[in-house]
Amino acid sequence: MVDASRVSRLIKLSLVWLLTIPGSAIMLLAGGGKLGSDIWVGIFDNWGFPGWLRILVGLAQVAGGLALLVPRFAAYGAVLLLVVMSGALMTELVMEPSFGPLWPSALLGVYGVLFLARWRLAGGPLARARGMLGTPAASERVEVKK
Repeated sequence: MVDASRVSRLIKLSLVWLLTIPGSAIMLLAGGGKLGSDIWVGIFDNWGFPGWLRILVGLAQVAGGLALLVPRFAAYGAVLLLVVMSGALMTELVMEPSFGPLWPSALLGVYGVLFLARWRLAGGPLARARGMLGTPAASERVEVKK
């Protein structure tokens, strides 16, 4: 007999990974581009931003993209990318748009969903905090009866 809760969890986890892999790849490529491409130097100059901000954004994108691939850190990576994409959306809305607000808006949605999904899969805030400290969440604990 198939356990319905186990199948449901497997489906949810599969959907999370279907968002995680492209979401991570996009940030790894975008962040890597900011760190190693002269095109981004010109774009940031046109916006009037200092050169160090391009490096910081690139590092944040790469770190967030990598964190998404590690379930224990995925929720935190999603938060980092939410911050980065909020800045990208504001830049597109306030400055002369280079790519338009559609991409940052869509990615904000993806990283918001990933944050909520990873947080819930971990059992919520308290369970997630315990997991980060290396102690098992309530759902992972084994009770020893005396």
